[in-house]
Amino acid sequence: MRTFIQIGLCWLTRGARFLSCATAVMLFLCAGMQTCGLAQGRPEVLLEIAGVSGDPKGVVFLPDGEHLISICRSVKLWRIDRSRNELRLVRTIRAYPRDAFPSPNGLYWVEITETNGSGRAVLWHTLSNSAVFQALLPFVPQTATMSRDGQYLAVSGFGRTLVWRWSENQLLYDLNSGCAAFSNDGQFLYLLGNGLSRIRLSDGSRQTIRQGAINAIKAVLSPQDNYIACVRGDGVALLRTEDGSEVFVQRLDRAYEIRNLAFSADGRLLTVPLPGLGGVLGIGVPDGVWRLILRRSGDKSVAFSADGTLFATIGSGILSVWRTASNPGEWTRLARVTDLFQPRLAPNERLVAAWLVGPDDAEYRTQVFQFPEGQLVATVVGGIPAFSPDGRYLVTNTRRDTLIHRVSDWQQVHVLRDAYVRNVFFSSDGQNLGLLRFDDSASFYRVGSWINYLNTSFQTIPVGDGQQFVEVDTSDQGYVLRFRRIADGAILRTVLAPSLRSRPQAVSPDGSVVVGYARGAVPLRVLRLSDGTLYVRNYPGSLYVVEFTPDSKYLVVGGTFGLEFLRLSDFEPVLTYTPEALGAGVASVSFDALGRTMCYERDDGPIVVARNPFYRQGDVNGDGCVDDADLIAVLTAFGTQGTAPTRPEDLDRDGRVDDADLLTVLFEFGSGC
Repeated sequence: MRTFIQIGLCWLTRGARFLSCATAVMLFLCAGMQTCGLAQGRPEVLLEIAGVSGDPKGVVFLPDGEHLISICRSVKLWRIDRSRNELRLVRTIRAYPRDAFPSPNGLYWVEITETNGSGRAVLWHTLSNSAVFQALLPFVPQTATMSRDGQYLAVSGFGRTLVWRWSENQLLYDLNSGCAAFSNDGQFLYLLGNGLSRIRLSDGSRQTIRQGAINAIKAVLSPQDNYIACVRGDGVALLRTEDGSEVFVQRLDRAYEIRNLAFSADGRLLTVPLPGLGGVLGIGVPDGVWRLILRRSGDKSVAFSADGTLFATIGSGILSVWRTASNPGEWTRLARVTDLFQPRLAPNERLVAAWLVGPDDAEYRTQVFQFPEGQLVATVVGGIPAFSPDGRYLVTNTRRDTLIHRVSDWQQVHVLRDAYVRNVFFSSDGQNLGLLRFDDSASFYRVGSWINYLNTSFQTIPVGDGQQFVEVDTSDQGYVLRFRRIADGAILRTVLAPSLRSRPQAVSPDGSVVVGYARGAVPLRVLRLSDGTLYVRNYPGSLYVVEFTPDSKYLVVGGTFGLEFLRLSDFEPVLTYTPEALGAGVASVSFDALGRTMCYERDDGPIVVARNPFYRQGDVNGDGCVDDADLIAVLTAFGTQGTAPTRPEDLDRDGRVDDADLLTVLFEFGSGC
């Protein structure tokens, strides 16, 4: 080791560059030191871009008006940055809630579940993520609501409502009612079912306001408690609380999908999400005059802030906050968070691209963020992004075309009339582009001239080495794998895989292992082609994605169960990140060319860039051992400009090979050897 430090100092001197005294001291101190880069328990996150995903269950503002809670595939707390027009994720509170309903002030939320004809209700304190009350139900629950002060809880289902003063664990009432709504002052509970009635919570006295079936699913009172709006099977109705008379009825399709209704702070506007027609309907109170105030689709839950200046909507993968105005037609969007898909890291590891699709977008969009800062730098048309190996181009796809964008200025430079593309990949030299379609066919183009030179009608799997692809055929004996060269389509070898049984989905970069599975299903089948060894593994949930590390040493498996790393030498699981450690399950994963970082898409909406836990800092050549070869590589490149992938010696990605990179190799010297 001492010899190589002396060599290093000599090389630096010859290059007219001298280390500082402190750096030189560090070189000697680090001799022989070894560290382990394996993350334990949870990934080392370098960047997270917030997102939402899943069936929307609710949205509500906290009392301060500066924060809100969203509930879909996870429960999340957001901060509203009005100065920058942004929604900032404070934290993910809980993953995979069951059917859930937030309290009016957002400080609690109720989770209801069904079990063999009965049910269970759990009341969660939002900020502490702790269960503060739970109860078994003698019926299947359908909806839940709380008083505004959070003192009372009511759960309804199939004509029955139970009411608790939950802090005392006291069941107050067992009532015949289809659904219930608390008055704003918390003194009364209104019951809708076979008529309209109300109960004084302090003494249980009941007043019948109206008789006759109402068949309401959900209900909410106006701020002055003089009206009650309810969702029915055929639409939305507004009733007077004084006598139960109907003020108006608005017929709607798919009203059963509406999670809640919301009154404006002055009670003069009732907002209704429209899952079927698209948008948010604003209905004047009490005149019943309606207008479409927000033109978008998929919204199922809405909320006003306490002062009425902000309005929130959550729907199909989009959470939005709007600035309100006296004229509902003049509301403007303050911030939006969407569902993000398939993140890809640029070759220089300075950009991250991910695509989104929202109901109010005519086409897919791809957003590009700086890494690791997370700042949005560009938005281009198309989804399913892929960077060229030299970083010059970003390829995206619409429903009809494949678009080529120049990264230097984000201008669209070419259009390929190739539709229904589901995946994009480049050859390792960047000279060829492959497009995989949903019908399993594929086309190949020359980069620059964009001439189509090769087509195949077989299922096509790209191989991670960037030099070949696999055509999947079938025979009486099972799957047939044809390895073909990307440059000219020549067949390199043909392999029979009779024991695989599941459809092939991925091939290791060195071509030695093939993986078969059905998306969303188990089991996973991993076949070593050299000796026919088959490994079968089941997972406790849905399996969404498999990906090999670039060195072909590990297979990464993702799904609702989290992320698992399988060592390919013996097919043993060596590391698992649970949904609790990740924040949710994983829908897609990819690695940069050198295997230093991984990008994954959490199935609750965000995209994440994290360190590959099996990448060894200082391993320049990627052979798994930080040794003489890595030290010589850094010393040879010392003082030069550039970063990955053309300059892998720039270990800290600052654009220059310098003291910091040399120290990294020396600190890690011997690791993995």
